[in-house]
Amino acid sequence: MTYAREIMIWQILTGYFGPLPGGLLKQLGRGYSDLCAALAAVGTKADELQVWKEVSGVYTADPRKVPTAQLLSSIDPREANELTFYGSEVLHHFTIEQCLPSIPIRVKNVLAPHSPGTLITPSSYANPQSHPKRPTAVTVKHQITVVNVHSHRKVEDADFLAQICKILASWSLNIDLFEKNQFHISLAVHSKMPIIKGAEERGGEQDAEDLLNQHKDLQHAIDELSDYGNVDVVKNMAIISLVGLQLKKSIGIAGKLFTALGDNNINIEMISQGGPSSHAIRC
Repeated sequence: MTYAREIMIWQILTGYFGPLPGGLLKQLGRGYSDLCAALAAVGTKADELQVWKEVSGVYTADPRKVPTAQLLSSIDPREANELTFYGSEVLHHFTIEQCLPSIPIRVKNVLAPHSPGTLITPSSYANPQSHPKRPTAVTVKHQITVVNVHSHRKVEDADFLAQICKILASWSLNIDLFEKNQFHISLAVHSKMPIIKGAEERGGEQDAEDLLNQHKDLQHAIDELSDYGNVDVVKNMAIISLVGLQLKKSIGIAGKLFTALGDNNINIEMISQGGPSSHAIRC
């Protein structure tokens, strides 16, 4: 009688390996090791990529701030991307794009190795014909600066928007949210200036220099925006995102979110809920 024994091969990689001058490390920062692991998984045709962090996976909210937050056993990659961009930094979105849909990703905890972690894999709820489910998670992106530009009406409406976006792009500033009418536009831009004090102790002189440069870029952009209208700035804001597949089909969910914020004396400056491919309500 012949027995066949399956042999499992585990390939273990450290973080931050192989940096080269002019490479990806400076552009990606903390996402560098995640992306390198994803590229290795794709190159070796792995069955699964496990990324070991100091958290047990992806939660319904930040467990450091919400004691009742629950660990998610699985999450759709589209939801994971929304959470990553709008506050939850468990995985870099490039990592997800490289691996899925062919290679599932599991986030596990080095301090709790027996915890099952969170599996990132396509969900059946991604099917437009499936029934809506409850929201998956809520996340908060801090250090947001809102820039309001009131047009002096010397340019056409379409050109006004184009010029505003062109200026921000020239200073490498990403727009997280924006709201517009004919003569006014509000832009939510991520700016880490509120935490620059003490950055040397937390992240070294390079982090402090990067934060200072980011602040200078934002200030330069504001100076150029003033050519197109009156500009006012609101600092120390935050974006709250309710994430889940098919939220647009969940009747009344936006109202519940806004009511919860109002009950806690939180004013809403901007609201965003995108098209059919959007999986979040942001404000």
